[in-house]
Formats: sequence, structure tokens, C-alpha cells
Amino acid sequence: MMMKSALAAGMVATAAAKDLSLTWKDCGGAGTKTKITSFSPASITLGEKTTMTGKGDLSEGVAGATFDLTMNGALGQLLHCTGDASVSKTCNLPLGTGSLTFEAMKFPIAAGTVPVNVDISLSSSLPTTLAKTKTTTKATAKNGDDLFCIEIDSASASSEQDQMQDDAPLVQGGSLKLDWSDCGDSSTHAKVTGLSPAILPIGKKTTVTGSGNVDKQVTEGAFTISAKFGVTEHYSGDVCAEKVFHLPLGIGAITWDGLKCPVAQGSVSVGVDVQLSSLIPARLAKGDISIKAAETSGSQDKLICLDIKTSAAQTSAAAIDTAPASSKKDDEPLVQGGNLKLDWSDCGDSSTHAKVTGLSPAILPIGKKTTVTGSGNVDKQVTEGAFTITAKFGVTEHYSGDVCAEKVFHLPLGVGVITWDGLKCPVAKGSVSVGVDVQLSSLIPARLAKGDISIKAAETSGSQDKLICLDIKTSAEQTIVV
Repeated sequence: MMMKSALAAGMVATAAAKDLSLTWKDCGGAGTKTKITSFSPASITLGEKTTMTGKGDLSEGVAGATFDLTMNGALGQLLHCTGDASVSKTCNLPLGTGSLTFEAMKFPIAAGTVPVNVDISLSSSLPTTLAKTKTTTKATAKNGDDLFCIEIDSASASSEQDQMQDDAPLVQGGSLKLDWSDCGDSSTHAKVTGLSPAILPIGKKTTVTGSGNVDKQVTEGAFTISAKFGVTEHYSGDVCAEKVFHLPLGIGAITWDGLKCPVAQGSVSVGVDVQLSSLIPARLAKGDISIKAAETSGSQDKLICLDIKTSAAQTSAAAIDTAPASSKKDDEPLVQGGNLKLDWSDCGDSSTHAKVTGLSPAILPIGKKTTVTGSGNVDKQVTEGAFTITAKFGVTEHYSGDVCAEKVFHLPLGVGVITWDGLKCPVAKGSVSVGVDVQLSSLIPARLAKGDISIKAAETSGSQDKLICLDIKTSAEQTIVV
């Protein structure tokens, strides 16, 4: 029964090349009620909807259950999905890389062999580097019994050469091609006749302008924008006023520029500023932006309807060969992995009790977990307190916790993970070290992983004294070619 979740896990574990191989094992203990006996298919094809079927032996009847599904990969935790096993549920992977849907189980379920079907749909544009994943699915009965546990590992089933070909285009940034259409009908007052520009550079703010004609004066109205970039978000506002909307997962921002009302009958233009994060590969930024506007008073007439579809802009080999040297130089470093240089400074003042005197290491390898340790001296005993970490990698995130306890934080967009190691309280007056584990995804080019990590801590009781302030700046490590 919980096989459903398991299957989901397997499918979720897919992520690259055209075919992925799946291996699995039962991870249940001696008291687990369901034993997994088979799982199929042994491989899946990306870009196609696949029905997964698993079978297990249930030792006793079950009236109801819940499932817990976790998938980890190159970006850290990619998915955590829970739910009632009697209700169908779709769980989406980040950035539109795919989804899994398992159908509701019909409870009660009698003891015996239980087949479960799960439909999986994964993007055909997923990079090979996302293929290797480990997914664990557990299920628990209403009475607390462990019902099911399955671990599924995925890996690319393609040849080494195919993987190299698939990896090559995976550079951050790039450009998107914009295709548009007027989605209005005969009652829509504005007809869109053009859209510019035709190419949207990732990582830069670009004003996308739709031009056309309107057959009546526009004095007021409301717009709606539906943005589909991995997930679907809906935004709305006054057609005559500017409004900024932030896409989920730090993917970017969309700004409605606002019409200069009243708009006279005749030629008209509608501007929308689009800025997608430079951390998003063009192949994963495929999306759809739908813009509609209508009057809110009187006859509430429809004013405009514009649909913009984005897709990766194709770059020919000839274009690369003939590109200016300066352009090539700027493009070449955009490869996965690399190293970051760490520069640090003590940002405390005269009232801060700990003074940072050193930071190690000086180089942070991308794709590997590294403990960055700040060392120094504290002029009083530390028994408690709270820390805050501000991480700026494309977007800014704030985290906080107990200085004496370990805590893990996941950066947006799967950029990576930061872990506060926790002080061993009480900390005596004298020498002290503060450790922070940093792991940035191997999919992030060093040149685009420039960031800033600010760490502060203070007491939470009594005088609430400031304990420490450390600022770490990351930049691409320079490689000298002789």
C-alpha cells in the first residue's frame, strides 16, 4: 500500500539524460508490516509519463496510513512530501523539473500481495548531473506501526559520451527565446501586433513590450499575470500603477510597468519587466507568462490578452566559433564546480565580546561540504544566545537559531546548504572557534556563486550582549594560465 509512495520515490529519483536506471532495496526493519518484493520498470525515459508498479507483501490488514517521502541529490534535499495515503497527491520538484502523482489507496486493505501504480512525469531537459539521487519513502499506520520503507537510487543509463554531450549546454545564465501570441477574442479591445525584444537574457532586467492598438479609451482596469516557471503563480494589480512580483524559489521577478492612464484610443504599448536569476540554466527556465487586463467598472470589458512563451535560445557552433574573443572569455568559465575564495572580516564593535582573528580554509570547493571555522577570543563566559545568518547568493535569505545547538538551513533554488555547528556551551573565557558547514551545489559556476555570509550572535537574556560578528565574502578563485 505504501508502495505507492515508494514508487513515487523511485520516479522522483530520476533526473537526467534520456534514460535513467533505477535500483531499489527494502529498508524496513524487522517490525515493518510490508515487505517489498518487486519493483518495475528498471529504467525510465525522461519527458514521458511513466506508470510505475510495485508489489509488496502486507502481513496484516490496514485501515489507513500516512506516507513520508524524501529525495536527496546533488542540490541537497530536492523533495519532502507527506500526506494521507487514502488521498491522491501530486508533489512537484523544484524549477519545473518534474512531478510525481500517486493515486489514492482504497482502505481498508487486506493482508496479502498489494500492487500500487504511480504516474511520474519528469522534464526531458534535466541535466545529467541531476540523475544521481537517493529517495527514501516511509509509511506509518494510524496506530503508529511502521508499514513500509523503500530506498531507490537513480543513475543515468546513457553512455559516457551521451552524458558529456548532455552536460555541455549546462551553463548558467544564457538567453531565452520569446514567442508570443494575442490570446484575446473579438470582444477584447486591444489587439497585440508585436513584442520586443525576441530574446531575454537570463540574469538581466529586460523590459518586454507588447505593442498594438486599442479601440477605446482606457481610464481604469485590473491586470492578472500567470507565471509558470516550474510552479504556477498568479499576480494581479491596477493597470494604471506599477507593481513588482517576486517569483517563488528566488527564480526572479516580474514587474508590471503600469499604463499611463488615461490611454487614448489608438496605438498602445504594455511593458513588463522580467528578470530571471542568473543561477537558472536556460534549459530549466522554460516557462509561460500570460497577461490579461479588463475594466473593473461599468461593462467590465476585456482590454488585452497576451501570452509569452519562453524557451532556451539556440546557439550554433558557428556562432560560438565566430564570437568576439571578449565574449568567449566571459563564457568559458561557466562550467560546473570550481572553487571559491573566502575573504573575511570581523564586523563587531567595541561592545562585541568575541574578536575574530582568523578564518580557515581560505578556499571553498564547490560541490563539497566544507567546515569554515572562525577563530578568536571571547572576554566572557558564554552560556546561551541566539545567532542569525544572512546568506546572499542571488537572493537574500535570513536564518536564526540557538548558538549552542546545530541547525541546518537550505538555501533557495537548491544553491546549497549552510549548517551552524553549534557552540559547546558553556564556552569559557579565552580562545573560541565558531564552525559553519557550507556546501554549495556543484551545478553552480564559481563565477556566479559570488556571495556574502554574515554571522552574528548575541545573548538572549540579561544584558543581551553582542557575542560575535563575522562577515565572509565569496568570489571566484582566480586560475592563472601560463
